[in-house]
Amino acid sequence: MARKIKIYRYDESIAKKSSFRKYVFVISAVLFMGIVYLAISSDAEQSSQFSDSPGTETSEAINTPHVLDDMILPDGVESAVGTISDGVVTSKESGSQIPMASITKIVTSLVVLEKAPIEPGAHGDTIELQAKDEDYYWKYAAIQGTITPVTAGYTMTQYEVLQTLLLPSSNNMSDTLVDYYFESMDEFLDVANKYLNENGITNTRIVDATGFSPESVSTPSDLIKLGQLALNNPIVAEIVAQPKATVAVAGEIQNYNILIEEPGITGIKPGFTDEAGICLLFSSKIPTASGGEVDLIAVVMGGKDRGEFYKNTQLILDQAKKLYANQP
Repeated sequence: MARKIKIYRYDESIAKKSSFRKYVFVISAVLFMGIVYLAISSDAEQSSQFSDSPGTETSEAINTPHVLDDMILPDGVESAVGTISDGVVTSKESGSQIPMASITKIVTSLVVLEKAPIEPGAHGDTIELQAKDEDYYWKYAAIQGTITPVTAGYTMTQYEVLQTLLLPSSNNMSDTLVDYYFESMDEFLDVANKYLNENGITNTRIVDATGFSPESVSTPSDLIKLGQLALNNPIVAEIVAQPKATVAVAGEIQNYNILIEEPGITGIKPGFTDEAGICLLFSSKIPTASGGEVDLIAVVMGGKDRGEFYKNTQLILDQAKKLYANQP
């Protein structure tokens, strides 16, 4: 037994020395790894300050070309091209605010849907037409504005009224819609212009619900942003893609978008006044070389000749198709 105790005590002392050495080794290793970690973290933090901080683009993002960069935009008009995901890519514009005509009705529709949303598949509120709605009809008829027949006492759904705004571009129904959802036109305009600013559409200002006034103005780049909002709203996107519709009171109505029957076209909104000329904000699904598709948004403003204007929109569409088909 004494021998066993002697061996036990001898082994214990060795074990203590061994444990001490291991302890020192572990502490040293931990300290070393901590120094390495801090060095790497410091480098990463400094790097992120230059490349990943909010609101700062990386050099790679700045230098990355877009397939639409090579687009040649038409002369004699103001225009811009982009996509629903990227926004504005290229434009040819003066930078000045110019009349946008009935593209204004996109703003009106979005602001009303912001206040009174419609679930996909639903039709929203039931709107009873009043005597003043007939007055709006005759007001715009007298100045040769686009109109939709109405009869006091009849009803239309909110969805149907939006269809009259976005397809045949009804001026009288724009005012009817504002009357139903706002206390006054001034209240609507205040809400609408605030809505534009809050969504980064800062070079656009509206003074009416229709765009009949030349003081409802925008820029091509701003209208690409407006197009993004429109296409991301399921109700507006659904309506502007319809070639025609049937609504209460008025019956069948047509989409005035001259491109609506073209393959791939998904909307959005035309407009015309003497001051604005011919305007068209339009969207199309463009096939890509990889077998996918991209949602193109383009706008042309200030057209004078309808034939030439149609050629200009086709020029943009044809180029976009070729550019995406030939992308690396």
